[in-house]
Amino acid sequence: MDYNFSKQERFQNLREKWPHEAHHFTHWVADEGLDLLSQELKLNGIEKPKCEERVGDKQVDIFAKEKKTGRKIIIENQLEATNHDHLGKIVTYAAGKTADIVVWIVAKATDEYIKAVEWLNRRTDNNIDFFLVEVQIWKINNTLLIPRFSVIVRPSPKEKYREYSESEQWMVDFWTEFNNYASSIPHHFFSPKENFNAPKKAHPENSYDLCVNGYNNLRITLVVKKKEKHIRAGI
Repeated sequence: MDYNFSKQERFQNLREKWPHEAHHFTHWVADEGLDLLSQELKLNGIEKPKCEERVGDKQVDIFAKEKKTGRKIIIENQLEATNHDHLGKIVTYAAGKTADIVVWIVAKATDEYIKAVEWLNRRTDNNIDFFLVEVQIWKINNTLLIPRFSVIVRPSPKEKYREYSESEQWMVDFWTEFNNYASSIPHHFFSPKENFNAPKKAHPENSYDLCVNGYNNLRITLVVKKKEKHIRAGI
């Protein structure tokens, strides 16, 4: 059977599509991009967006709410690589609006800021989640332009402190060692551009999902069978 596949290539110049970050990109996100963004973030929908909402003498790009839950969302946009200025902004705006969800959209997520957002997720309580997202444009068959949001960092499930059973602690130790080993091997096992997304927090369960970069709906699942003394991998 013959298949006719579309040709795809990354459209590199985001400013050609959105010349001005505030006037063009922010309003595109608020007017057209929220459904796509909500889907990639696995939220219950985003509603009531307000552009350039004041926070003291500054302005957050978009202030909105999650449908059904009413959780407050701030979205800060940056059509360039991550930097100190915008990292400070998302923290300031989160505090000023008592946000529950913080979304930082960038053209390129660099390693030090990936680690910074991961650190924020680990160090904050159950009431706030931080997302780091790359916006991309893909050209299909040299004509059609398709926008995409690629989630680089998403919050891991946060748990209240409790005593683990012996079996649960064994699983936490196992996934901790897995993360340490995967981070140490060559070719960047965890990488914002290649292979798999950032490691998940070690947890007391026997399965671990790896998110594959560039494939939003693809997961590699590792399952530990302790009694049988083997590990299963599935797609």
